[in-house]
Amino acid sequence: MKASGTNDDPVAYRQRGTKDLGPYKIEDGPKRDFKRLGVIEGFIRINGHKAHVLLDGGSTIDMISANFAKVHQLDVFQLKKPIKLQMATTGSRSSIQYGARANLKLGDLSQSRYFDVVNLDRYHAILGTPFLKEHEVLLNYAGNGSFKLKNRWFPVKDGDFGNPLSLEGERAEKPANKKKDITDKRKESSGNKTPNKKPIVNKVSTSDDKVSKCAKRAE
Repeated sequence: MKASGTNDDPVAYRQRGTKDLGPYKIEDGPKRDFKRLGVIEGFIRINGHKAHVLLDGGSTIDMISANFAKVHQLDVFQLKKPIKLQMATTGSRSSIQYGARANLKLGDLSQSRYFDVVNLDRYHAILGTPFLKEHEVLLNYAGNGSFKLKNRWFPVKDGDFGNPLSLEGERAEKPANKKKDITDKRKESSGNKTPNKKPIVNKVSTSDDKVSKCAKRAE
């Protein structure tokens, strides 16, 4: 998404004739899992209210939902000069006429921030390049995804950005280390076992042995 500051930008449309390529064949597209979009999303606090946000490196503005702003009575004001909002598809554009200021809390970060008020559909807010560049946020799409803010990693799988990955990692390492110590002790104890001694067998004297002893005495 891109925003343009000029309100009188000329818009030109050009159409050109293309040769008919004929009927297209019909095929199945790739399998898509819309339940796992693979984006960096989660929950933060905006003015103390839980908000579903998207960290979007493709957006040049920070946006907040008009419904969210109205319901939670954010500080909304009308812009002196509206700006255009250009979507990714051709001919898909809107106009931003309102702005809002709200307190944002993400992990240890708490600040008052400006948002453009937009009719968002899926999210309560979108944090674009202004936020990402200001705080030098590093997005990582490996695995379930995570991002780095103020030298702390936040996991996407937990959903709530209030729990840094580093703390969760330390908690996860403790039981793992305990299990490792137990297995190491078991190995040491098994390695220090004394070698098996040969069982002591008591020889039972038979009647033939007694006869031979008596014969020796008689001689």
